[in-house]
Amino acid sequence: MFFDGNEVEETGGDFAPLPAGDYKVEVDDVKYEANSKGTGKVLTLMTSVLGDQFNGRKIFCRFNLEHTNPKAAQIGRGQFKSFLKAAGRPVQIASEADLFKIQGDIAKLKLKIVKRKDTGELTNEVAKWYAKDDVLASQSMSAPAQPNVDPIPF
Repeated sequence: MFFDGNEVEETGGDFAPLPAGDYKVEVDDVKYEANSKGTGKVLTLMTSVLGDQFNGRKIFCRFNLEHTNPKAAQIGRGQFKSFLKAAGRPVQIASEADLFKIQGDIAKLKLKIVKRKDTGELTNEVAKWYAKDDVLASQSMSAPAQPNVDPIPF
């Protein structure tokens, strides 16, 4: 028998949204496909949280790169540019095939919690991608200052 449900306990995933805040994520999977209404193409990044109590939790990031509504495409492309900067990548992609090279990239993002319009359920949404330079600058600013000790006492 391929599967016997009598031999396992039922399990349910915890799909409650993550708390709002900053998370370091790694891109696990990349998909570029038509949206559900057939009005454009969406780039979906499946990412995993790295390094805190939510290690391994999934965050899905979607970017409307092509859309019949120019404003939707403009917003999606702007968000994707922010991701590219956060991942330390050039902001130009030569071909559709190159989209899949971002698998394995690591970036830092800020999550917020929003209510879905269709179901009313709470979900996460990326509020901001931190550019690599912003992350490095904040790390260097938060590093403790080294005392200025002159080894020669005179």
